[in-house]
Amino acid sequence: MRWPSDTGCNFSPVPPLLRPDGTRRWQNEVTFVVSHPRNEGATRDTYAAILITIKMSRHTIPAIASDPSIGHNSFTGLNTMKSTFAKAITALAVSMSTVGANAAVLNFDNLPGFNFFTSNYNGFSFGDNSIQTNPWFWTNTTTVNYIPSSGTGMVATDFSLYTGAPFEATQPIYNPIPFQFQGAFFSGSTDQIRYRLYTGTQTSPGSLAGLTLVFTSPDSAALSAAPTFVASTYVGFVTAVVIVGRQGFYAMDDFTFTPIPEPSTYGMLLAGLVAVGAVVRRRRG
Repeated sequence: MRWPSDTGCNFSPVPPLLRPDGTRRWQNEVTFVVSHPRNEGATRDTYAAILITIKMSRHTIPAIASDPSIGHNSFTGLNTMKSTFAKAITALAVSMSTVGANAAVLNFDNLPGFNFFTSNYNGFSFGDNSIQTNPWFWTNTTTVNYIPSSGTGMVATDFSLYTGAPFEATQPIYNPIPFQFQGAFFSGSTDQIRYRLYTGTQTSPGSLAGLTLVFTSPDSAALSAAPTFVASTYVGFVTAVVIVGRQGFYAMDDFTFTPIPEPSTYGMLLAGLVAVGAVVRRRRG
């Protein structure tokens, strides 16, 4: 069965002899795969599959099991249509915990030459987008201690706008759409950096107005000319990242984050579960 193309949801039965773990199926057991494309920016070519197994026996104890080694959720048991849909909703909740968008990377390679940020880049504002007051700039010129981790582009802050203190906060890197921040690559002198992560809606460009601090990372190891990934251990969604360090003495590249999943992702999962319920109804009829 193929669902309408606007949902991108594919619903198909699995051959009945064996389960994905190699064990033999019950005679009256059927498994369906509901697959849908994940959001990866401009591409939608990676598919996530949720495997749902329904045993039509009245004597099987309903249970839900997740096997991360093969990446599927099994939905087992059901002796009435009411419990079918109750357990289907539970299966949806389980699947939501494992399905999301893939990590995205800002690599700055498509920004030519050298310039200060005066407009948003891929949905992110780097500071207040004012050339007079914004310290963030991009460059594709490599120097002794400032080297991109990939490609040719990287970003840095203007040391002339800062006092050179060991730890100063730059203007926020902000996106109104929440995201999970994984970290970024840094190169530079022997100085360290740390992250401050914020939630909320920025009410004044380039400032912390309207934002709430939710996490401060430990200090990184000393930076060097070799680009090193400094990870963020915070797993929640945020809207702003502030880099704290000696401004003008580091370069950043490959800013890595995970966008919040689109509502359509969960809609496609729900559509697949409705399809399972419809098949169960037909089989019982």
